[in-house]
Amino acid sequence: MGKGKCAFTKTAVKRAFEGAKEAGVQVQIVIDQGHQTMTITPVKVSESDNGVGNDLDQWMKKHARATEGH
Repeated sequence: MGKGKCAFTKTAVKRAFEGAKEAGVQVQIVIDQGHQTMTITPVKVSESDNGVGNDLDQWMKKHARATEGH
């Protein structure tokens, strides 16, 4: 059960995500209502997700949704 109104608004969480995005950092946000804290943690992105990687990774990312044209 909730212990009352959350100390963090949806707008505050959205601003945290957008600020991190503008800085080029992917984050995970955890809200602890019991202690009324919001923890923002950077998330490590794999090389294939951020566009860097070997040639095969780049080709697979580019063609992942292409239909098979037999």
